[in-house]
Amino acid sequence: MGGRFLVEKMASLPPARPFESVRVVGYDNLTRRYEAATYDSFGTNIIRQVGETNATGDLVLSNSYTDLGTGAPVTRRVVRKLIAENEWIETVFETRGGSERRVREIHARRRG
Repeated sequence: MGGRFLVEKMASLPPARPFESVRVVGYDNLTRRYEAATYDSFGTNIIRQVGETNATGDLVLSNSYTDLGTGAPVTRRVVRKLIAENEWIETVFETRGGSERRVREIHARRRG
């Protein structure tokens, strides 16, 4: 598609079970924001995120969902900071009950 989208594939081996995901990220010229869709092996849902770059150039994507266990609303914020052309750190924050906490950090490199 002419380089208009970035397709990311990730696999990891956390202690509980293997994890795989695919994320497609693109910039929407009409809305002037980034949009992403993530599919992963934890479930059958599609996670849709929207966002923009912040003042330091990090890509910040966010979405909201309802925690199925508690019924409480959750806001998720993903901050991707480039540390080299083919390397980045992605930090995931969740806000529950008005309190934000870091829930995951991924150090990733482009392969191939």
